[in-house]
Amino acid sequence: MKVGDLIECNNDYRAIIMGVEMLYPGHPQSPVRNYEVLWLNGVPKHSRKFGQFYILSAFAVKRVISRATASN
Repeated sequence: MKVGDLIECNNDYRAIIMGVEMLYPGHPQSPVRNYEVLWLNGVPKHSRKFGQFYILSAFAVKRVISRATASN
């Protein structure tokens, strides 16, 4: 998953990924720890506010609804 993807969480909330936090920053094969997201249909209880976005655990993501595309 990358910035701009539309995701669905385990409890059917939807969000857009605005940032990615790695478990081991700087390591090329590091797994994702958390996502910074912008909620589209309400904010679930398990989400923490971080600046203007919310922090979501990588384990709470059920599926990617739409992938972000690069524009020229």
